[in-house]
Amino acid sequence: MQCFRWQAPEVRLCYPNGEPPYAALSYCWGGDQLHKTTRSNVESRGLGISWGEIPQTIRDAIRVTTGVGLSYLWVDSFCIIQDDEQGKLGEIAQMPRIYGHATVTIVASRCKGASEGFLHDIKPAELTAFTCEVPYRCPTGELGTVYLVEDGEGHSMSEPIDDRGWTLQESYLSSRVITFESRQSSIICQCSPERPSFSDGWRQKGRQQTMHEVTFAVRACNRGTTPSKIDLYERREMNGALLGEWQSCLSDYTKRKLTEPTDRCLAISGLAEVIAPGLGGGYLAGLWERSLPLGLLWSIGGWTELRPEPKDYQGPSWSWTSVNGLVENKITTQDFNRNLLEVIECQVELSDPLAQFGAVKHGQLRVKGRLVRAEWTTNGLKVATVGGGPSKILVPPANEIFFYSPDTRDMENLSDNLEALEDYYKAQESLRLLSTDACASTTNESNRGGTGPQPNLHICVSLLEVSWLTSTQAGGPVGLVLSELPNKESVPYRRFTRIGLFDFTIGSQVTTSGGASPEEWEKLIHDQKTCFDQCVPEVVQIE
Repeated sequence: MQCFRWQAPEVRLCYPNGEPPYAALSYCWGGDQLHKTTRSNVESRGLGISWGEIPQTIRDAIRVTTGVGLSYLWVDSFCIIQDDEQGKLGEIAQMPRIYGHATVTIVASRCKGASEGFLHDIKPAELTAFTCEVPYRCPTGELGTVYLVEDGEGHSMSEPIDDRGWTLQESYLSSRVITFESRQSSIICQCSPERPSFSDGWRQKGRQQTMHEVTFAVRACNRGTTPSKIDLYERREMNGALLGEWQSCLSDYTKRKLTEPTDRCLAISGLAEVIAPGLGGGYLAGLWERSLPLGLLWSIGGWTELRPEPKDYQGPSWSWTSVNGLVENKITTQDFNRNLLEVIECQVELSDPLAQFGAVKHGQLRVKGRLVRAEWTTNGLKVATVGGGPSKILVPPANEIFFYSPDTRDMENLSDNLEALEDYYKAQESLRLLSTDACASTTNESNRGGTGPQPNLHICVSLLEVSWLTSTQAGGPVGLVLSELPNKESVPYRRFTRIGLFDFTIGSQVTTSGGASPEEWEKLIHDQKTCFDQCVPEVVQIE
């Protein structure tokens, strides 16, 4: 958008020659945008855009743009043709360039939607508890005001923009940021390792820098420069720091909202593209090749964060992009004494071949490791004993929350919900709902709908060992809970889909044995640690 004058702005959509200095806007849409550019109005907008047609937040951004001496502003709802899907994918792939090359990014943090605006007076004290206003005589002789607040109240507060998925990478990709928050406005320069900043209003402490120093170092390496901060990162240390910061960033990103859940991979693709040169290796539907196999050990951050299974395909089951909700991966290489899973091959089919870090149509992961077949019953998760004998309980119902992390709400509380979920699972190709005493290949429906006793329902799963966690006092195997898919003639291996994560480590969080005696609890831990001892590694495919 080209903007002229401050008092009576004239605005039009334009495609300037070259790349003149411009500002970019990061904001919350707050629903569908009636003003958005479409195929039907793109030509007329080249002649001019009515001031009354522009929402208040974008009007304010235009005023800031002209106020800092710039004549061009990039706004996604205006500058991307919203009903041109192929064009949108191309623009999304350009996000690192769009925000990275902007002279400044205007961040409308305090706005919940495009209609609110952000250039209004703010009253920080009204948003802060236990505030005391005190007159203060400034060095110039003017009478001002200082505020006394309770310790801790100066820390940052959540802003509406912190709930939107797309805006996270927009700030990280920008060189300079002018942020309009609820209690302060600030200017941050991310072009230098020191990250100088200036603010007014409520000077807040503890704003997260997250990936700043590491991404700055990577950008400098890509430019062939060697600023002093680069010396802090030897290549190996930089890779480890990047992976750790990426996981922290991922936790922040995945707790945010997306209007279209299928954008889960796309809305962070620009950030992935920026740090990719620093990590090296491939990017596989949201996971870094160099992080495998430990990168597979992500989980949804708490059962309250569980969401229903997505209606549309978002990614392969082994990737966090396949499900919704807050994702955590607190496990690092320092937690393990050995990896027990070999990654043989990973293939992904991109939705757009030119968008290497974007959405995927399909993905398959071929690995070699030890699997044990198990069944989930009303008595918990159990495995058969080698050579016959009674089954071993690995996850009692009372302790399911400690040892099992489901990927979706449909997979929680399996021990309690088998009967209620029977019809749902029976319709799913990805799960086998059985009603016999062992994991067989058929379903006994002889009693269904009859007057006799109902069969003992259970679900067949497989546990895939990934590694052995040693950061806790006891340690134990950690891996994936899988469900077997039907065979395909073209695939010579057994096929699986992921439904959750198991963690047979005993830490301080497990303080109860669910009513079991010390002897029973000790046997449970022993069975968990030894459940893979008799298994021979095999090659399987996870989709």
